[in-house]
Formats: sequence, C-alpha cells, structure tokens
Amino acid sequence: MWRYALLGIVILVAIIWGFSLVDVGEAEQVSANAVIAAPMTDLSGFQRAIGPYDWQFPRDHGAHPAFQTEWWYFTGNLKAEDGRHFGYEFTIFRRAIRPPAQTNSTEWHSDQIYMGHFTVTDVQSNAFYEQQRLSRDGAG
Repeated sequence: MWRYALLGIVILVAIIWGFSLVDVGEAEQVSANAVIAAPMTDLSGFQRAIGPYDWQFPRDHGAHPAFQTEWWYFTGNLKAEDGRHFGYEFTIFRRAIRPPAQTNSTEWHSDQIYMGHFTVTDVQSNAFYEQQRLSRDGAG
C-alpha cells in the first residue's frame, strides 16, 4: 500500500514541477500553437536525429537546442482504492523557431517555445480531461 502512495506522490510532484515550467502570462500576438504545429521546410542549421546518438546522463535529461523539436513523456495507469482505473499522460514539447547559430545573445530573446500538455482518463466514467499551456523560453 505504501509503495502505491509513494508512487502517487512522486507522479504528482513530477506533474506539478512540469506545470511550474509553463508560463501562464498574457498571450502574445503570434499564436504559439501555429508555431509548434507549423512544419519548417528549411531545416538547415538544425541537427537531424537520423543516426545513433551517444546518450550521456545527466547531460541528456534536458533540452537539446541543436534539434528543432523534442518532447518528454510521463505516462501511466493508476488504480484507486475502490478499484477505478485512471490513465494519465504528461508531455512537454519544445520547438525551436530558429537554429541556435541565428539566435540573439540577450537573455530576453528566445527562439524556443514550450507546450505542457496533461491528460487524465477516467476509464469507468468514460471521461477524458485535458489541459495545456504554452510558454516561451527566456528570462522573465
């Protein structure tokens, strides 16, 4: 029983931490949804994920700005004490607008957009809940 409680607490802390990375400030003029969804035809300047990669931790736990797009998933299934089943997925997406070589050196300038997306499925009630937030990277 304590293992399940500890697992639930760890998952909850990870979710809260992930949403704390998302800025819920005022909306900008440019739709971040459009930037994340828009395909880039010119990929020059970005590294491509087409071959083997030498993973090294903890270096590779975070963002890789040389790549245009990447994401992190946390998924799982939960079972309540009354037997009800729930599924969840928490995803953080990162999208670069310009390659790193073309970025400005000030901390206020950012070419990175993040989206946090969280979903919960209540299997017994056949209900699905979702929430997402968009934010730019950078100071402030």
